[in-house]
Amino acid sequence: MSTPELQYIKKEIEDLAASLVEIRSVQTKYIEGHHLLEKNIVEMRSDITHIKASQDNLNNNLNKLLFIIGGGFVVAFVGWIIKGGLS
Repeated sequence: MSTPELQYIKKEIEDLAASLVEIRSVQTKYIEGHHLLEKNIVEMRSDITHIKASQDNLNNNLNKLLFIIGGGFVVAFVGWIIKGGLS
């Protein structure tokens, strides 16, 4: 091979090496971004779990309250009937 051909091949190899460094840099940024997204997803799932637990607790408390109110109406109605009702 002649010297110009070797120079050309050397230049191509240097260009490829520079491109490879750039590709690795971009890939590293994507990997870091992906890791950040995974962390955010885990945090969101944790938040959703806490929200669901809070909502279930609220629903249970509302059910208890409605049973107490409903029971009060039933007791009042039965007391009214025992006292004579409409008579």
